[in-house]
Amino acid sequence: MGKLDGKVAIVTGAARGLGRAYARRLALLGAKVAVCGDGGFAMTMNGLMSALEHDIAIIVVGFNNHALGWVYHGGGRSRRSSTTSTMPPFARAMGCDGVRITDPADLAGAIEAAARSDRPTVIDVVTSLDVSFRDVTSPLAA
Repeated sequence: MGKLDGKVAIVTGAARGLGRAYARRLALLGAKVAVCGDGGFAMTMNGLMSALEHDIAIIVVGFNNHALGWVYHGGGRSRRSSTTSTMPPFARAMGCDGVRITDPADLAGAIEAAARSDRPTVIDVVTSLDVSFRDVTSPLAA
Protein backbone atom coordinates (compact mmCIF):
# COMPACT_ATOMS: atom_id res chain seq x y z
CA MET A 1 0.00 0.00 0.00
CA GLY A 2 1.52 3.28 -1.15
CA LYS A 3 1.42 6.53 0.77
CA LEU A 4 -0.46 8.18 -2.13
CA ASP A 5 -2.81 5.34 -3.16
CA GLY A 6 -6.04 6.74 -4.55
CA LYS A 7 -4.61 10.21 -5.11
CA VAL A 8 -4.11 12.04 -8.42
CA ALA A 9 -1.03 14.23 -8.93
CA ILE A 10 -0.75 16.78 -11.73
CA VAL A 11 2.85 17.47 -12.77
CA THR A 12 3.74 20.02 -15.42
CA GLY A 13 6.96 19.58 -17.34
CA ALA A 14 7.06 15.87 -16.52
CA ALA A 15 8.85 14.88 -19.71
CA ARG A 16 12.32 15.85 -18.48
CA GLY A 17 14.42 16.95 -15.55
CA LEU A 18 12.87 17.68 -12.18
CA GLY A 19 9.32 17.30 -13.48
CA ARG A 20 10.09 13.78 -14.61
CA ALA A 21 11.70 12.94 -11.27
CA TYR A 22 8.66 14.23 -9.39
CA ALA A 23 6.24 12.31 -11.61
CA ARG A 24 8.20 9.05 -11.19
CA ARG A 25 8.41 9.44 -7.42
CA LEU A 26 4.71 10.25 -7.06
CA ALA A 27 3.85 7.21 -9.17
CA LEU A 28 6.10 5.00 -7.02
CA LEU A 29 4.21 6.25 -3.95
CA GLY A 30 0.93 5.08 -5.53
CA ALA A 31 -0.48 8.24 -7.13
CA LYS A 32 -2.00 8.22 -10.58
CA VAL A 33 0.06 10.92 -12.24
CA ALA A 34 -1.49 13.40 -14.67
CA VAL A 35 1.31 14.52 -16.97
CA CYS A 36 0.45 17.87 -18.56
CA GLY A 37 1.85 18.58 -21.99
CA ASP A 38 1.05 19.87 -25.45
CA GLY A 39 2.68 19.25 -28.83
CA GLY A 40 5.16 16.97 -27.10
CA PHE A 41 2.47 14.28 -27.13
CA ALA A 42 3.21 13.66 -30.81
CA MET A 43 6.89 13.08 -30.00
CA THR A 44 6.38 10.90 -26.93
CA MET A 45 3.08 9.07 -27.37
CA ASN A 46 4.99 5.82 -27.84
CA GLY A 47 5.38 5.84 -24.04
CA LEU A 48 1.72 4.82 -23.85
CA MET A 49 2.71 1.43 -25.26
CA SER A 50 5.10 0.90 -22.34
CA ALA A 51 2.46 2.06 -19.86
CA LEU A 52 0.03 -0.50 -21.29
CA GLU A 53 2.60 -3.30 -21.27
CA HIS A 54 3.50 -2.65 -17.63
CA ASP A 55 -0.07 -1.93 -16.39
CA ILE A 56 0.69 1.68 -15.48
CA ALA A 57 -2.54 3.67 -15.67
CA ILE A 58 -1.02 7.10 -16.22
CA ILE A 59 -3.13 10.11 -17.10
CA VAL A 60 -1.87 12.38 -19.88
CA VAL A 61 -3.45 15.82 -20.16
CA GLY A 62 -2.56 17.45 -23.46
CA PHE A 63 -3.36 21.11 -23.96
CA ASN A 64 -4.31 21.35 -27.63
CA ASN A 65 -4.11 24.79 -29.23
CA HIS A 66 -3.95 23.23 -32.72
CA ALA A 67 -0.40 24.44 -33.34
CA LEU A 68 3.11 24.38 -32.03
CA GLY A 69 2.48 27.50 -29.98
CA TRP A 70 6.10 28.40 -29.29
CA VAL A 71 6.82 28.28 -33.02
CA TYR A 72 3.57 29.95 -34.03
CA HIS A 73 3.86 32.88 -31.61
CA GLY A 74 7.62 33.07 -31.87
CA GLY A 75 7.38 33.72 -35.61
CA GLY A 76 9.43 30.73 -36.63
CA ARG A 77 9.52 29.20 -40.09
CA SER A 78 6.60 26.82 -39.52
CA ARG A 79 3.44 28.68 -38.59
CA ARG A 80 1.05 25.99 -39.71
CA SER A 81 -1.87 25.11 -37.45
CA SER A 82 -3.98 21.99 -37.37
CA THR A 83 -7.76 22.05 -37.09
CA THR A 84 -8.25 18.56 -35.75
CA SER A 85 -7.21 16.78 -32.61
CA THR A 86 -5.34 13.52 -32.97
CA MET A 87 -4.55 12.65 -29.36
CA PRO A 88 -7.67 10.62 -28.37
CA PRO A 89 -7.85 8.56 -31.59
CA PHE A 90 -4.15 7.63 -31.31
CA ALA A 91 -4.62 6.70 -27.66
CA ARG A 92 -7.64 4.51 -28.43
CA ALA A 93 -5.84 2.89 -31.35
CA MET A 94 -3.11 1.80 -28.91
CA GLY A 95 -5.65 0.37 -26.46
CA CYS A 96 -5.74 3.33 -24.07
CA ASP A 97 -8.67 5.53 -23.15
CA GLY A 98 -8.94 8.88 -24.90
CA VAL A 99 -11.32 11.79 -24.43
CA ARG A 100 -11.55 15.33 -25.80
CA ILE A 101 -12.55 18.22 -23.53
CA THR A 102 -13.92 21.43 -25.05
CA ASP A 103 -15.53 22.87 -21.90
CA PRO A 104 -13.23 23.60 -18.94
CA ALA A 105 -16.04 22.57 -16.57
CA ASP A 106 -15.66 18.99 -17.84
CA LEU A 107 -11.95 18.64 -17.02
CA ALA A 108 -12.28 17.67 -13.34
CA GLY A 109 -14.76 14.91 -14.20
CA ALA A 110 -12.50 13.60 -16.95
CA ILE A 111 -9.54 13.43 -14.55
CA GLU A 112 -11.69 11.66 -11.94
CA ALA A 113 -12.86 9.10 -14.53
CA ALA A 114 -9.28 8.58 -15.70
CA ALA A 115 -8.15 8.02 -12.10
CA ARG A 116 -10.70 5.19 -11.80
CA SER A 117 -9.53 3.54 -15.03
CA ASP A 118 -7.08 0.66 -15.06
CA ARG A 119 -5.66 1.78 -18.44
CA PRO A 120 -3.62 4.81 -19.50
CA THR A 121 -5.88 7.73 -20.39
CA VAL A 122 -5.23 10.68 -22.69
CA ILE A 123 -7.31 13.80 -22.06
CA ASP A 124 -7.15 16.26 -24.96
CA VAL A 125 -8.05 19.74 -23.67
CA VAL A 126 -8.90 22.21 -26.43
CA THR A 127 -7.30 25.59 -25.79
CA SER A 128 -6.81 28.76 -27.85
CA LEU A 129 -3.99 30.33 -29.80
CA ASP A 130 -5.24 33.75 -28.68
CA VAL A 131 -2.92 33.70 -25.67
CA SER A 132 0.80 33.54 -26.34
CA PHE A 133 3.53 32.25 -24.07
CA ARG A 134 4.67 35.86 -24.02
CA ASP A 135 1.38 36.84 -22.35
CA VAL A 136 2.04 34.56 -19.38
CA THR A 137 5.83 34.88 -19.09
CA SER A 138 7.02 36.77 -16.05
CA PRO A 139 8.65 40.16 -16.77
CA LEU A 140 11.50 38.88 -14.61
CA ALA A 141 12.32 36.35 -17.34
CA ALA A 142 12.91 39.06 -19.95
